Amino acid sequence: MTSAPARALTLTRSSAALVAAAALVLGTLTPAVAAERTVGVVEAHGDAAITAWAVHDVEVTTPGPVQVTLSWDDPTAELKAFLRPPDGGSVASRRGASPIVLDHDATQLGTWSVAVKTLVGATPYVLRVEVEGSDAPTAPLPALRQPYDTPTSSWQAVGRVRSIVRVGDQLWLGGHFQSIAERGVKTSEAQTLVRERLAVLDAVTGEPLPHAPAFDNKIWSMAASPDGSVMYVAGSFRNVDGVARSRLAAIDTATGALLPWNPDASGTVRTVTVTPDGSRVLVGGQFSRIGGTTQKYVAAVSPTTGALQEDFRPVVRQVAGDCPPRCSPKVTSFAFGADDTLYIGGHFGLLNGEPRNSGGAVHMSAPEVALAWAPDVYTEGDLNPRQKNVILMMVVPPADSEFTDRVIICGDWNHIAGTASPKIEAVDAVTGVPIEGWTASTDGGTPACVGDRTSVYVGGHFGKAGGRIANVHGEQRRHLAAFALADGALLPWDPGVNSALGVHTMTMDGDRIHVGGDFSRAAGALQRGMATFLLRPYPEDR
Repeated sequence: MTSAPARALTLTRSSAALVAAAALVLGTLTPAVAAERTVGVVEAHGDAAITAWAVHDVEVTTPGPVQVTLSWDDPTAELKAFLRPPDGGSVASRRGASPIVLDHDATQLGTWSVAVKTLVGATPYVLRVEVEGSDAPTAPLPALRQPYDTPTSSWQAVGRVRSIVRVGDQLWLGGHFQSIAERGVKTSEAQTLVRERLAVLDAVTGEPLPHAPAFDNKIWSMAASPDGSVMYVAGSFRNVDGVARSRLAAIDTATGALLPWNPDASGTVRTVTVTPDGSRVLVGGQFSRIGGTTQKYVAAVSPTTGALQEDFRPVVRQVAGDCPPRCSPKVTSFAFGADDTLYIGGHFGLLNGEPRNSGGAVHMSAPEVALAWAPDVYTEGDLNPRQKNVILMMVVPPADSEFTDRVIICGDWNHIAGTASPKIEAVDAVTGVPIEGWTASTDGGTPACVGDRTSVYVGGHFGKAGGRIANVHGEQRRHLAAFALADGALLPWDPGVNSALGVHTMTMDGDRIHVGGDFSRAAGALQRGMATFLLRPYPEDR
């Protein structure tokens, strides 16, 4: 990788061990004046199996203080780092737990090196080098928050991952796989552990945890209780650990044991979520009954007993017509908005008797009434009669965002209200009408999207992204992309994953984005089924 242009500070990287995974950003914190302080940030990865040094080079062209900060999350991990001046040797050596801080007054000009080695544990680390100089303009840091391009290292899923949920220091994976494999090795050659459609990793180290409940068919979705003690699991399975559980089950997160909770859905459950107050478990899919009671496609059940909650029974139906485009209805996604609003996405034509093409909303306190929100995801006649017309995931920007007036929807369609709007759109949070001037799109199914206060990150089966029509105006993005929440502008993030089907799910927690799908490599690194990308800080927090 070539570093950004700089005079007083240039960071490059070398060594064969971990340095191949490093990513580099250079930035200026203040205008170019005397004694300006510049900051370069390099992200790389530690692994207990790697004993070689990772060496990050620092070009110092103006004498001044150099400060190196090395930090990581795993409190049990131990790293060692030192500075090497241009004439060799070492200064300011340290080892221990996070953080490690090295300070030195650099009087020699030329190439300095920061050498890092993992001694205990397996953890991604962030290396920050600060150099003071009197003449130090550099390329700016990204204007919006973005992830690093290289994933952290963890155990892998040998097959498709459909759902990822973090609970405390646990990372739960659900999908179609039947085993997990050690990190950094082709799964055909790796040590493996049996995990029947569900696995739990240490969220910091990426190592497997002993939880191993066995599901006999696919997991589509998972959601944790607000206190993190229970994981609700949805899919097309019929048994868990040999015990009857029809498409819905609950697992104790502390032990991995199957719990008595048993709503008993009659068909595949595609999505499950828990209300913020923990009083309801919402489920959506292709079922027609819950616990023997007729309730089609969307329902709420008790988080403790699994019983159908009779006071929450919105009616989802389809408009009569040929399939495609009017196919069997299903609910595939939920999102919670302001003022007690629940957004419902999927493939359908009616919500509570009102025309709502694949997206609608209700108040949680009055679920029998359809709100005005109506994105109108539908393609009729010659426009594209075989398009799936389905909303698969939705993003409601956080309360501290400038863009709480909108909801991001993603999925598989080509038109909204007859206007070209392929696969992703920002729509008004009240009306569902597309936000004027928002121009994001992809050229393939986009089942996954997550967001923060400035950006939205998407995953899918696409190869190009950006512009109003990605296959005409877009740039190459291999199954992963990022857009500005303000206007849909394509952002530089471009790690890429391989395979034809690519990404099926994404989730965010704090400073990480977790990606799940069918791939075997992420950003060129061996990382099958799932990958985690660290997020840079927001610009104002750097």
